Amino acid sequence: MLPHHAPRCVPPVSVTLRDVRQTDLPSLFAFESDPAWCAMAMVKPRSKEVFDAVWEKILTDRTEGTTPPGVLQQAIIADGELCGTIGCHLRDGRCNVGYGLHQKHWGRGIASRALPLLLAEVALRPLYATAAVSNAASI
Repeated sequence: MLPHHAPRCVPPVSVTLRDVRQTDLPSLFAFESDPAWCAMAMVKPRSKEVFDAVWEKILTDRTEGTTPPGVLQQAIIADGELCGTIGCHLRDGRCNVGYGLHQKHWGRGIASRALPLLLAEVALRPLYATAAVSNAASI
């Protein structure tokens, strides 16, 4: 029997990726504002203004067709529910893979299912990634 405080690991039935929508942004900002999420992603929380500016550029570039090659940012949908994002971005001439999931979805294998879906969409190689030392699942 599980201890009272242990979360149950309920694997998702389906994981899909889709374009991030403007209507996703309030949820994504809430996910990224969680201190545990920031620690796991090794980032400092962004203000609403900075978050909005970053996503406005991502969405505008995608709409105008000016997204640089190898750059892709997708929403992760598990069992029909938005649970995070995954993407590739260019930094220092390297294509880096990154993802973030809302804390309630951690430990369900969602990122493990989302990563091959992303890799099928991104032709650039090699790809790079980092993970927090405390994030054994991502390592």
